[in-house]
Formats: sequence, structure tokens, C-alpha cells
Amino acid sequence: MEISYKLKKLRSEKHMTQQEVAEKLCVTRQAVSNWETGKTQPDFDMLRSIAEIYCVSLNDLFGSEDSQLTGDDSLMTHIQKEDSNTKISKKNLSKNKYYNN
Repeated sequence: MEISYKLKKLRSEKHMTQQEVAEKLCVTRQAVSNWETGKTQPDFDMLRSIAEIYCVSLNDLFGSEDSQLTGDDSLMTHIQKEDSNTKISKKNLSKNKYYNN
């Protein structure tokens, strides 16, 4: 199950609007919408806050009902993806001539 689907499902189960979730997380409603549609993904710190709001563990948040992956495997995949994105961003930033001055 994709994280975007899981986020929307958990929010619906808690009978919360995107605006209510956004206010609790101190983000915009659009950020919550983007997470739920898969346009963007929350970073790891935000995922911990989301798990708290929905009263689930990170393993539950990343658990897959449709595959053989365990929550830990899904979580590690997400963390590795986040780490890879961070490295790419730093690499691109270091190429910026204004950054190096």
C-alpha cells in the first residue's frame, strides 16, 4: 500500500479534514493534499509527527497489507530514498557558483 493512500486512509479513519491535520502539523492544507495524492512525501521528522497524530507506529504507517514487505523494510526504503534525495540536493547546491563563494 502506498504511503499516500495510507495517509488518506488514516486521516479518514480519524474523521479529520486536511485542514485539521495541517494545523496540528503546522503545515499548509496543500502540503497534506500533496502527501495524500503522492505529489510529494513528508520528510522523516514529519512522518514521526504524523504517526503521533494518527496514534500509529512508524511500522504501521509503512506496513504493507498487499506485499511481503515488513514495516521495517518499507521504512528503510523510505529513509534510503530521503537520504538519496538529500545527497542529490547537496550535490546540486555545491555546483552553484554563488554557494561556493
